[in-house]
Amino acid sequence: MRVLCPLLFLALALPALADPAPLTDDELASLVPESRRVAVKETLRLSGDRAAELSEALRKAPETRRDAMAFLVAYLPQADAAAMSAADLLENVELAAGAREATPWAREVPEDVWRAFVLPHRSAQEPFERWRAVFFRELLPRVKGLKSLREAALEVNRWAAENVTFQPTTSRDQGPLSTRRRGIGRCEEEMIFVIAALRSVGVPARPVWTPYWPFMDNNHAWVEAYADGGWHYLGGCEPAADLDQAWFTDACRRAGLVATMAYGVLEGPQVHRAGRNFTILNTTAVYGKTGRVHVKGLKPGANVYVSVFNFGGLRPLTRRVIGADGTVEFELGLGDYVVSAGEGEAFDARRVTVRAGETAEAALDPAKGGAFEAEFWLRYPPKPRPAPAAGGPADPERAALEGRIAALAGEVRDLKRRAAALEARAADAALAEMFEDREAASAIRVLADAAGNWKNLAGAFKRLDAAGRRDLLALLEDVPTKDRIEFAADALVEHATLARAARRFAADDAVWRAGVLEARIGDEPAVAWRARTLAFVSDLAREDATATARAVNEFLAERLDVRAADPLGNVFTAADVLALRGGTEADLALAAAGCLRALGVPARRAAAGPWAEFHDGKAWRPLFPKDPANLGNEKRDAAAASAYAERVALTVTFRRRGAATTDVQQGREYAVMAMRDGFAVDLDVHEDKTADAVCLHVPPQKLFLFAGTRNSNGDPLVRVFPLAMAPGKPQTLTIDLDLPADEVARDRRVDRALDTVPASAGTATDGTKIPLGPGSGSTVLFFLARPHEPCERMLPLVRDWAAHAGGVRLVAVMEGTGDPPEALTTVADKEGALAAAFRLPRGGDGTLSALPAVVWIRDGEIEMWEEGYELGIADVLEGTRARLAR
Repeated sequence: MRVLCPLLFLALALPALADPAPLTDDELASLVPESRRVAVKETLRLSGDRAAELSEALRKAPETRRDAMAFLVAYLPQADAAAMSAADLLENVELAAGAREATPWAREVPEDVWRAFVLPHRSAQEPFERWRAVFFRELLPRVKGLKSLREAALEVNRWAAENVTFQPTTSRDQGPLSTRRRGIGRCEEEMIFVIAALRSVGVPARPVWTPYWPFMDNNHAWVEAYADGGWHYLGGCEPAADLDQAWFTDACRRAGLVATMAYGVLEGPQVHRAGRNFTILNTTAVYGKTGRVHVKGLKPGANVYVSVFNFGGLRPLTRRVIGADGTVEFELGLGDYVVSAGEGEAFDARRVTVRAGETAEAALDPAKGGAFEAEFWLRYPPKPRPAPAAGGPADPERAALEGRIAALAGEVRDLKRRAAALEARAADAALAEMFEDREAASAIRVLADAAGNWKNLAGAFKRLDAAGRRDLLALLEDVPTKDRIEFAADALVEHATLARAARRFAADDAVWRAGVLEARIGDEPAVAWRARTLAFVSDLAREDATATARAVNEFLAERLDVRAADPLGNVFTAADVLALRGGTEADLALAAAGCLRALGVPARRAAAGPWAEFHDGKAWRPLFPKDPANLGNEKRDAAAASAYAERVALTVTFRRRGAATTDVQQGREYAVMAMRDGFAVDLDVHEDKTADAVCLHVPPQKLFLFAGTRNSNGDPLVRVFPLAMAPGKPQTLTIDLDLPADEVARDRRVDRALDTVPASAGTATDGTKIPLGPGSGSTVLFFLARPHEPCERMLPLVRDWAAHAGGVRLVAVMEGTGDPPEALTTVADKEGALAAAFRLPRGGDGTLSALPAVVWIRDGEIEMWEEGYELGIADVLEGTRARLAR
């Protein structure tokens, strides 16, 4: 047998994987309360080689902490079983208990609430980080003199806003310490950060989200904190004068589903779905009116999905399982939904309307073969009209305080950016000696982008030889900022060193770089995994890539089992899957790719299904982790055959305003999907654009092209094109993206009872006057503040629309001290004079409460006025343009 000697040496040099033995039955009886023994035993069973480490945490927990430790271990996500040491668990329990004793209001938290919403070390899919001590040290001085949980929650959120602001990032969640280090995060990362901060000082907190908005694209996540005997919401890193005040309040009243996740198994009427270690609560009725959908006609155990139109296609809002009586019910917000069920490609789907306090019936029968209507509306309650303008801030002192906080937050973020640049520049001299000029410039950019983590990156460079430095630079050039923020020096050195040592099967530099050197395979954390993986597979190296893939495939099929998804916890690394001895089909595919990369075989997860791919020197071949007999078989099943078949051309002409347009994109105006097991899933589709059409290269199979356009209320008109694509038979489509004439946005004006429209918006930052009076033509004022999530999300939509709306002037009216938007005419409204002239309302904290506001003025007359979070703003503006053109 031929092996990779350097890799085998490294693997043998690793510490032994075996820890002290798992708990015996006698120890389980003595250390774990009877009510938790079954759950603890199941966690240990699922933890594979990590069971002994978790057992040590139970053995070492002081008697006064045993119940808390047993709770944590009983419901421990598998990702944490792989990543957390006994010391991590013991520290978490001790610090959570210490925070409870630090203030009078924390001591008043009920035991069951503390256990489920303070003690847990995580709230979503973030990687585990030891955040408690860091946040406790900073926050306790700010909250220990406060009188209540409510005051503490508000103060913690102010602190959070000083450190982190909203900015879209990649889909993989950062840990709370990484978010703090970076200073930015998307809404879910802000939520995770604030929950960790609240829990660090004993304030119960839990994650809340809506999977998809029914009336606009995107979704949202926020925080609920326990105070005054109940749960109250707040926007993460978005300080307000009180709880239950946020920019998304009106949007939540129209949500299809609002859910919250609890660590552990809870009971009660709000329970929507529960698993081994989690409970999802349906809290939609807390935010708005609801009704129910009763589904029947299916076998017990069948999955039923409720979907909405979002990101260009039908997206599953939620799933439930048919009960023993052959039925299931959903509680949903008001409006229209698509209910579906099925097996394989067979499905049935029905459109249902949910009305307040009523129950809609839906009978499904996939055996009869369902179909979608060719065109249908999904209607939702009218968007609430903004309240009349308030006279002034209810609390001037609070308004001033919030203003200072916003200014300070901006200064902090600016200082962080400057510090990152200065720190990277300080490394310039050393980098100049290590790299050629071009490489040195790239390395400096990478270090600056890493912000507070730059020293880890620089330290890794210094520990490598010239070839290793080039490899590491190539690795870091290709990763997102999030990875640069997270990587430790040891992990980077390991990736560069072991990837180079394993290079034996990939002659092509591009294939080696993407298939071996690349440090992450999916959405797993940016950590070291190669050496731990090699400890399992170092003796599986063979004479060529295919033989090595076969050996790995046989090893995985014997060692790993397929398990249900764990909604709490991050994606596993390859080493985690091997240590746990199982995971989901996607986890096993990632593990297969990781094993092969560790052995030098270029590998990746397949884009089209839950399997891996390896490069045999000529092409990418499939590897099915539990099916070594079909290694390389591209026709193993229908999914594989479809994925590897020659693509078929589907040429689509999209029309808008009577003319062909290619200003469309997948996941926005349209989506190419297939029905699998009762719901629509995205297909791997390649896109080319010509001058007037979009050419989609699709697999030869049955598929659906969904396209949609929203009216001014956010109701989508959904168009469905079922297609049976056959090899060698291209097809064409024409899709009209315009709304019917009677649905074009009409009166979108808000009654502010203005005496007159100002003659001018004032002077722009470039010195030009912005006229608004008679004869001035069309001007759209976009009132915004920065940072502010709704403004940040809507700004590019308004800007993109204006770029194609000839003759319309777009003016950004800036409130506060944030950075002005690039490439826009901007008026600085620091004193709020223009906002006051338009009578925009202010909340109790003195800040504008209707941001963003979009006002269309033509020749001194108001033609459209929209306020608040509206991701369908481009359609509203286009509807107004069309109306005025008539």
